[in-house]
Amino acid sequence: MDQIRRGILTGAAAIAAGTVLGGDGFASLRELVDARLGTSSLPDWEERVWETAAGYATAAELPTLAATIALDLLATQALADKAPPGEALGWARVNARLTFLLAYTLGYCVGRTPEVRRWWNTACRAAERTGDATLISAAHAYQANQAIAERNDRLIASHAEAALRAAQGRALPAAAEAFGTLAQLKASAGDADAALAQLDEQKRALSRLPAETRANPILLDGWPEVRHTQMASSTFIRLGHPDADKAVNDLISELPQAQGRGRLAVQIAEAKLQLAYVEVRKGDARSGLAQALEVVNAMETYTSSPYIRRTALDVLDLAPGLDEAEELRDRLALPMGTSAS
Repeated sequence: MDQIRRGILTGAAAIAAGTVLGGDGFASLRELVDARLGTSSLPDWEERVWETAAGYATAAELPTLAATIALDLLATQALADKAPPGEALGWARVNARLTFLLAYTLGYCVGRTPEVRRWWNTACRAAERTGDATLISAAHAYQANQAIAERNDRLIASHAEAALRAAQGRALPAAAEAFGTLAQLKASAGDADAALAQLDEQKRALSRLPAETRANPILLDGWPEVRHTQMASSTFIRLGHPDADKAVNDLISELPQAQGRGRLAVQIAEAKLQLAYVEVRKGDARSGLAQALEVVNAMETYTSSPYIRRTALDVLDLAPGLDEAEELRDRLALPMGTSAS
């Protein structure tokens, strides 16, 4: 009670000064009153999780966002344990969405480390607890896509196929995600016919999604059309497809460059790395490697991101013996957040 009182006084001082409400006393008091009234906080948390996902596309600092999501996930565990039985499914969905968001964000920030792999496994189990095909398929589909950087074909295929099984032919965003991941997997194996067939399946899946879903950038609930362009360009460059250059340039023109922060910044960097890949494949290895190194140096916060690493490693595979290649390889070996200088 004393702690709440001190928090209220701090907040009151902030109000008197005309600043943003400070201290956690008001929030703590409200939570105490709500607890005695028996008011459920489930709707509040459902809204909070939705807002987190809605702001994800433009979130500037993903490491900070990961910490925020982790704290929210921690807070909801005790609340779910004390909730009435009738709210069990609602809390399971909140838990599944937060766990998915945390695994996804950690993957962007620290790559596919053993800890991140375990978080993805937890996210899949959390989704299974809900029985919701949308959540289950999403957890498996995005886990498969983030695993591409590991080049573990069995792991990628098993999760992409699990996503399609969960979708059961329904028009779900994760089905389109899974088809695109399988297309890239087939392309990496040199199977052009199978890769292009998977892209065709993705186009059909995309065409079946409601217009609202195709326009919605919110993870789990949306699958914007630019995502197909991203996965098609990744597939084409791995195949050496004659339209690879055009696909990458189309992607860059579709991404809102002026607002490049957080996840969007990673997507823009990946597209620029794809251009570097095309340059090397055309025969100008030194220029392409220099472009790739410039992109990676500018993305020091996210050099461990699987989306950065897998494309940079693809560039290296084409020209492994040059000095510029060794410089790029050394840069990728530096810990996340380490400056090239």
